Amino acid sequence: MNLKDYKKEYPDAKKIVMSMTSETISKHNFYKQNELREYLQDIFPGSSILYCNCSGYEITAIFSEDAYEEEKRQLSMIPGTKVIMTGAEGNFPEYKNKEWEVYAGPQWMCGELVVWLTGFSGSYSCKYLRVVSPSIKQQ
Repeated sequence: MNLKDYKKEYPDAKKIVMSMTSETISKHNFYKQNELREYLQDIFPGSSILYCNCSGYEITAIFSEDAYEEEKRQLSMIPGTKVIMTGAEGNFPEYKNKEWEVYAGPQWMCGELVVWLTGFSGSYSCKYLRVVSPSIKQQ
C-alpha cells in the first residue's frame, strides 16, 4: 500500500523517509520488522506505524495518530476478552450476534492484528471485532 491508500482510512497519515548513519544501522537490525517498528514507535509516540521498510541506509515509514486509537482498541483484545464479529468482513448469518472469547493474541499477521477465538478455526482480524461491554447482552 502507498500513502494515498492509507489516507483513505486515516486522512492524517504521513510519510517520512529517513537516512540512517552506519552506526545506527549497526546497532539495530532494521531488517526485522518488529525491531524497526519499535525504533520508529519511539520516534513517533502517539502514532501507529502503518508501514515501514529499511533499504540500505534509508528507512521509509507511514504513520498516523488517528490509527493509534484503533490500534489501542485492537491491542486490548487479550485472552478472556469477549467479542462479537461486526459483519463488515462478510455475511455470516450463523455468527450474527454470537459472542466469542479470545484465547490467544493479539499478534501481527500479514500486516494486521489478529486473535484466535474459542470455537473458531484459524485467526481473525481484530479490525472486524467489537469488544462486548458488560452492559451488552447477547441476542
